Parts: sequence; structure tokens; C-alpha cells
Amino acid sequence: MVANLRPNEAPVKVICLGLGRTGTSSLGSALEILGFGPFYHMFKIFGGNLTEDVNNWINLSEGIGSAEDLDRMFHGYQSVLDYPAANYPKELYNAYPRAKFILTVRNTEKWEKSMKETLIPFNNALASTCPSELPPTAAAVSKWWQLYGPNGASQQGYDLPTVFSRHTELVKAIIPSDQLLVYEVSEGWKPLVEFLEVPEPSVAFPHVNDAAEFKKYDIKSPN
Repeated sequence: MVANLRPNEAPVKVICLGLGRTGTSSLGSALEILGFGPFYHMFKIFGGNLTEDVNNWINLSEGIGSAEDLDRMFHGYQSVLDYPAANYPKELYNAYPRAKFILTVRNTEKWEKSMKETLIPFNNALASTCPSELPPTAAAVSKWWQLYGPNGASQQGYDLPTVFSRHTELVKAIIPSDQLLVYEVSEGWKPLVEFLEVPEPSVAFPHVNDAAEFKKYDIKSPN
């Protein structure tokens, strides 16, 4: 039985549990086109200087967060994607059991290559910078990543392909199959609109934030 709505429950309809560099930004743009915007994403955390959000994710990792914390973070958002959210399939399903869930995947070798060209050096740069020299949100993200990112301490030394496969199996084990779409953004609109039960738009499927675009991001001036 699905729990009753909480007071002030966030209006979340779609949650993407795919790891970063699996097309989450492209999917977020696609969801906005389909009427499921705005979307919550790591770039929104940086762009909005949402340091408290990062601290809430750390609390959730330590077992002291709550569904109400998620509601406050997701206030006004219909979709949720990317890190840190992707790391919390159980907590998100428990908080939003009516939502539809998407697991973005891609070829593991290509994902590992993209990670090593983008997110890992980006977060290594954060970690090697004195926290006082970083914007507060960047310092908080660095702390989260070092503990809970795909190459963080909580991964117990697993290599990236193993982290990817373990995450995929975890999501499939938690989310009921009738609420989960396993999806590659290269598949375009058809499986997405069928899953979400909306018409296919006449515009091209968006493709954004490739590796070259990501590398332009400035950790000290995230806006």
C-alpha cells in the first residue's frame, strides 16, 4: 500500500537514478520539453549555491536525513536527476513511491572513459584546493564526493566498471519493474514517451553537456 501524501510533499513525478555521465543533462532537458520540468540536478546545486542541500545529502548517507528534507530540496521540481540523488534509490523510492523511475545507462567502457575525462579530474581539483579558497557549495560537494562519489571512500576500492554494474543491479532490485525504465539517451524519444505516457514532441531529442562542454566548467565560478 502506498503511504498517504506528506504535508508539503514535493511534486516529484520522475526520478532518474542513472549515474553522472550517462546523459542525465540531456534527459533533464528532454523531460522539460515533455512537461516534467523544472529538474533538480548537480548543476542546479552549483548554480544555486545550494550548500545546505549537499549537507542534507551527507546527512542522508549517515542515516539522519528524512523525507521532509527531500521535500524541502525538491520544492518546485517535478524531476530529479544526477548526483547526489542517483546514490539514494531506496530513500527516494520510499519518499516518492508514486514517481516513475528511469535508470540511464551506457556502454561501461565509454562511461568509465567519460568519468576519467570529466567528473573525476573535476572533483580531484576540488579535493586538492584548500576549502577556504572554494565557494561553500563546491567545498561541500567535494566532501560528499570524497566520501560517496563513484570513486569515494564508501565504494571500498571497487573499480569504476564494478561500481557501475553494482549500482545498476541495486536500482533494479529496489524499484518495481513496472515503475522503472532502463534507458540509453541514444534511444531518443520513443521509449521515454511510452513510459511516461505522453505524446512524442516534434522537436529533436536534446543532447547537451558532452565532455568538451563539461571541461569548460570553472570550479571557482560555478555560475
